[in-house]
Amino acid sequence: MRPSYEAELRDRITAVRRVSKSFARMCEVCDGASPSEVFRLASEAGLVRSQSRRVNGLKTQARPDLCGPEPHPADFDWRFSVATSEFLADLAIQRGHDILCLGTPSVYAILKAKTAARAMLWDQNPLWLNCRGFNALELKLTPIRSEKVSVADRHSFDVVVMDPPWYLRYYRSWLSIAAASVRPRGSILMPVFGSLLRPRAEKEVKTLLAAAEQVGTVRRVATRLVYDTPPFEREVFRESGVPMLHCWRTAALASITATVRIDLTAPNALERYSWDRFVVSDQVVLLRRDTPESSCIVLRPPFDGGRYVPPSTSARDASRHRINLWTSRNRAFSVSGRSRISQLLQRLQKGHTWESVACDLRLTDSECSALEPFETSLALRN
Repeated sequence: MRPSYEAELRDRITAVRRVSKSFARMCEVCDGASPSEVFRLASEAGLVRSQSRRVNGLKTQARPDLCGPEPHPADFDWRFSVATSEFLADLAIQRGHDILCLGTPSVYAILKAKTAARAMLWDQNPLWLNCRGFNALELKLTPIRSEKVSVADRHSFDVVVMDPPWYLRYYRSWLSIAAASVRPRGSILMPVFGSLLRPRAEKEVKTLLAAAEQVGTVRRVATRLVYDTPPFEREVFRESGVPMLHCWRTAALASITATVRIDLTAPNALERYSWDRFVVSDQVVLLRRDTPESSCIVLRPPFDGGRYVPPSTSARDASRHRINLWTSRNRAFSVSGRSRISQLLQRLQKGHTWESVACDLRLTDSECSALEPFETSLALRN
């Protein structure tokens, strides 16, 4: 980590500590830095103490009250708070009738509840199809890639409300999609992450805003967008002893008035891995499609020290590539025996008990023993 980045975080933490003992306030002044990183530096300075920690815990907290499928870390699925979703929906309604929600299902849900505006949701999570109140004819549930912008959708929206994963490669792709979808003089509403999100974030924000200026006129809206802390991130906090923060993640809001008409030609693939998706006991479980086959199921912890909880939620974490079975409560596993695991998940998704599935698939004693951590993480045992 760049020394100047850590030094700036330390300076901000020390300065705020003189007037407030609040860990939430420390995170607020650190402008996007992960609470785990803020906590580590504050702990080293003796300014905070660790919360009770459950080392390598497999059982998770109960599902919070959520609309739709549980957010999954592989999707970088942080969702706007209710207040922020309502604000963005109202702002979109003020600016037009035809609205594209690009990776913003919480905004789409509010639009459907409060207006007759034509709204369309484009999101990569197919499970939104099962959400009550969502109109299947207005859903495009495929990976968000430029080659998937249909001719009918090009330059057909007054407003695009977008929220890509906070990495430049996603922003560039999604911004080009938004620009190809919005009408001339239409609006694109886009979150802008904080300057201390990671060591190079300040430079990345400048690059992002420069890219936005190629699409149209950019101005900052005087508000802060607030995100709910998803279950998968709460589990990282619990395992690391970080004090629980329910709405720490915020962003600025940029409004772009499109002045350049953009047509997309080249496809772009952003995801390194493809996943199959299952819902088991309210949790979303992802199984990587390139998971190796084997004659029997083998399951191992993917992280040092026999841990099953990722050390962070960042895509920069080099250990993420070891994960090929992953729950929405952030229990991660390295497995082989893809076909048998897929059969197991399909049966569990249909509501079969763990015991009946083990019997139907004739799981061996060694397979049952290997799968015990996964079973515990889903709380399936009767």
